[in-house]
Amino acid sequence: HDSEQGSADQHGPAAAEMSEERRSVYAKLEIAKKAYGSYHIAAVMCKKDFTLWVRAADAALEIADMYNSLLGIASTTSGDTSSSAGDGARNIEVIEFKEERRKWMEEAKDDFTAADNLQPPGISIPAKLASVQMELGNLSEALTIITDLKNQSQHSSKRAAGERSELDRSYGAWLLYADLMLRIGHECGQWIDGNSRNNNYMFRRWLRKYSETFDWKERRLQALCMALEGAAGSTACTMLVEWFHRRALKRRHDGNEQDKDDSGGFDSDRWHFDMSKSYQKGGQVAQDDADGKSTPASAAETEASSSAGKSGAIIRKSEQQALSEPPQALFEKERESLLSKNKAELLAFDKETSKMNLEPTSREGEDREQLRAELVKYQRSSVVALVGDYHQKLASAQHSSSDATHSEKNRVTDSNTAPLPMSASCATVCDIAALLMKQCIDLGLYHASTLVGEAVSSYFRERVNRRDRKLTNATLDITNQQFALQNPFQMHSSYDDVDAGDESDTEDSVIDYISDDDDLESPLEADALEDMRNGALPNELQALCGISMIGEGGKDYVGVRALSAIASLDTHEPVENNSTGGNGSDRAWTLFSQSMAGATTKPF
Repeated sequence: HDSEQGSADQHGPAAAEMSEERRSVYAKLEIAKKAYGSYHIAAVMCKKDFTLWVRAADAALEIADMYNSLLGIASTTSGDTSSSAGDGARNIEVIEFKEERRKWMEEAKDDFTAADNLQPPGISIPAKLASVQMELGNLSEALTIITDLKNQSQHSSKRAAGERSELDRSYGAWLLYADLMLRIGHECGQWIDGNSRNNNYMFRRWLRKYSETFDWKERRLQALCMALEGAAGSTACTMLVEWFHRRALKRRHDGNEQDKDDSGGFDSDRWHFDMSKSYQKGGQVAQDDADGKSTPASAAETEASSSAGKSGAIIRKSEQQALSEPPQALFEKERESLLSKNKAELLAFDKETSKMNLEPTSREGEDREQLRAELVKYQRSSVVALVGDYHQKLASAQHSSSDATHSEKNRVTDSNTAPLPMSASCATVCDIAALLMKQCIDLGLYHASTLVGEAVSSYFRERVNRRDRKLTNATLDITNQQFALQNPFQMHSSYDDVDAGDESDTEDSVIDYISDDDDLESPLEADALEDMRNGALPNELQALCGISMIGEGGKDYVGVRALSAIASLDTHEPVENNSTGGNGSDRAWTLFSQSMAGATTKPF
């Protein structure tokens, strides 16, 4: 109690005016700071142990969350007082809490960076670092980290044929990427409108270059599809994944992804990494200020670089024109050139023969005619060889194009990859499905939205069937154990059984979490369990499916029936949370995130 009193005197108002909730937070803060100091000192002493850096970073995140709780307490108590002096003191307190929260977020970022530099296995540490970078507003750095994870997962999956990478199996990582795309989409819109408030220098340079061309909606759509497959399993999402693969293949052939690089990523995704390398190499990079102006090194260097760039651009343009010329047009040019050359040679040969004044019946004249016939034969063979080479190149080009198309189709459809198992509860799958359906509706992909509903319905049926099978197997095991105990001729070895505590989502696991929120095992929820066995969707997903069916067309009756679930949705608007720092206090970001990822209510 004395420690709590001391910590209360150090943080904020007097103990007599402090609520019990705030006392508890201050006591936890003191313990958490001591834990962080212990982990951080241990990590500094053992610099090669990345687990110590991770524990220190986790402790810093816990401290930042505690200051976030204090922000919530201060914001709720500020409206209860009528004194302007009290409001001013609380405003100062809120500013201090925000500064402390950001300071501990910076500590967590530094510790996660130190752990990531040691190249730990898995994707959890880079994902945590990207999450902290997002909280601090360093969106370009977070985009680079997640893009590197995607590239590494693609290379690892190529090395192990048929294996799915850890990133593919982690729906949480894909949700983090989808959240990042939402944040970047908001910042791009704010930058285009001239209302950007992000003060990160590197991200402002990124916005200046890619804000109008960055397709964040398509990336978020793909990320949510991968998250749903990782959460609900590949079996339930078969039709949905095939539809998205066909869409990705069509977009790639149509040339809608112009900024793709050789590694399969996007130039705009790794822009921050390339800029960092140019700074490290000491290259001259134009320094842009907040107003978008640039300061080159010198006028001479600018003129030299511009002239070199123009000459290089002209050369590259001529090379590209030669390479991009159609094969048929190039063949026609070569054929005309060869025919003109042959004609000129014949004319020159005939002119020289006429000057010789040879008799046609003489031996010299016959030899001259024989030479002319051999020349004509050689010219004809050269033309035939040119035509043969053209057709051979054309056939090989068509064959390679068909092979490339076939390999591209196999790569996109991932026909040889292993399916993903179920890894999330029903509540998590429903949340991911709602986000994906809203994104599909926003892009006008109504058929894809209905496929999402079908995937969730299939997941419900398979989940309940698997639960029934596990309960049946558990009942049979209990019966067999009782029979074995009653058998006097069988040795009892029940004490040799070891409970490994395996709670994985497999057929052999007895534990199966149906939902995160509701206790579906109780008699009151028997109807809900029966609805899941029949594949019935929750009210929110039913309403979104109704909108999708009406938008798709041809399913108006079913869509109207599904829209009747709107009557069961909440009627109030979601509550805005202004307790967090950074973008959390930005009303524009709050409205944007609620419209894209908020709860589905009647006003929505």
